[in-house]
Amino acid sequence: MQRNDAIDERSPLLQSPDHVREVDEAVSPAARPPSQTETEKTASKKQIISILAVLLIGVFLSNADSSIVFTTHALIASEFDDLSNSSWIFVSFGLAATAAQPLADIVPNCRTFLFQVPVMIIASILAWFLIPEFTQSSPADDNAEPGPKSKRAIFWRLDFLGSFFLTCTILLLMFPLELGGQKIPWSHPLIFCLLASALVTGVLFIKAEKRAKEPVLPLELFRERDFVISFLVMTMQLAAQASMMFTVPLYFQITDSVSSTKAGAHLLPAVVGNAISQLISGEFIGRTGKYKVLITFGTTCTSICYILMLFRWKSHTNLWESLYIIPGGFGTGIAASALFIAITACVEPSFVAIASSTMYLSTSIGALVGLASSSAVLQTIVHRGLQTVVGSDFPNREEFIRRCLQDIEFLQQLHGSIKDKIIDVYVLGFRGAYIMSLSLSAAGTLLGLFMRERPLV
Repeated sequence: MQRNDAIDERSPLLQSPDHVREVDEAVSPAARPPSQTETEKTASKKQIISILAVLLIGVFLSNADSSIVFTTHALIASEFDDLSNSSWIFVSFGLAATAAQPLADIVPNCRTFLFQVPVMIIASILAWFLIPEFTQSSPADDNAEPGPKSKRAIFWRLDFLGSFFLTCTILLLMFPLELGGQKIPWSHPLIFCLLASALVTGVLFIKAEKRAKEPVLPLELFRERDFVISFLVMTMQLAAQASMMFTVPLYFQITDSVSSTKAGAHLLPAVVGNAISQLISGEFIGRTGKYKVLITFGTTCTSICYILMLFRWKSHTNLWESLYIIPGGFGTGIAASALFIAITACVEPSFVAIASSTMYLSTSIGALVGLASSSAVLQTIVHRGLQTVVGSDFPNREEFIRRCLQDIEFLQQLHGSIKDKIIDVYVLGFRGAYIMSLSLSAAGTLLGLFMRERPLV
């Protein structure tokens, strides 16, 4: 029986045992000249190492870049007296990768962003020279011309229209979360206009995907129940995790008046837990072939994290209690690794590549939703609390409340009982964000129970 052994982005990650035996026989040293076999092995190893090096450097630089934003967002927003809108720093970062910042020339602490320039240049150069120039034609495309296709040719196959409508839909859903209850009441006509516009762009996105030759998000994927569950669980987990990563540095800056560097250092345990958990998850799945139990275990760990933060973080948190975020990072890493394996098991081999990229999309959507929602919850609770704490006879009451909401350095310079009361108000707002994260994580745990476990081979 003759097989097409060409491997491309649509090939299944785990081949059947029969196919593995056939490939082993086809490439055995006895069937080829020794020199040819050794040469191909060496070339293959070098190519794999070079590609993995680019991926590792890219992931490291990407996370280093985002860590700067997580650490300094409060101070950056305070420079503009707009702390309540600091979550939009993350939204813009996620949607546009901080490209072409129009305010870069007038931001006093713009040195924060200068790190991004060499990072992007290095990543672009490495990707251009080390990633192969040509890719094989898709076997599913009957009308495609045989042979390799250049990067430039593939560029024009991108679904720009679908990407545009998807971005518009996400943005239009973000605005009500940011504006409602803070800038304007939820009953304001603008809220309904934004939601209606999101519905329209969502419908246009679906129509664009139905007509696209190679859609950015194939709608056929959402006919598979387990894929939909995986997508929703991933979105919820990343929304909860992003909310935690957003509030933790802000919590320590407000309650303990620490610098942005020390506040950002409190995220390190969660990051370390995330890295370790993914290694453990991969080893467990490799040995047992089971992934559903890891999804349930991971989402449960994150729920425990948010419960501990909800009941124990009451301002002036000590070092040991600050480690409560470890289960959050650990659980998210385990659940994310297992969910990526789950989608490879539940979709057709030809959809594995696009399903994986769709899961990455769910992480972006989850992060944006989590950041916008937690900011909305925090600012709404704090604004109402300040209206109660700051008496009507307080000098320059409205200006004082505005500064408390918009400038973190102003908060750190306060003294006496008024500062303690304001910290208590903020802690109440943080607890609201923790409740939101707990709700998302618990919902993810419940959804994961309905997932069917399938064999990986």
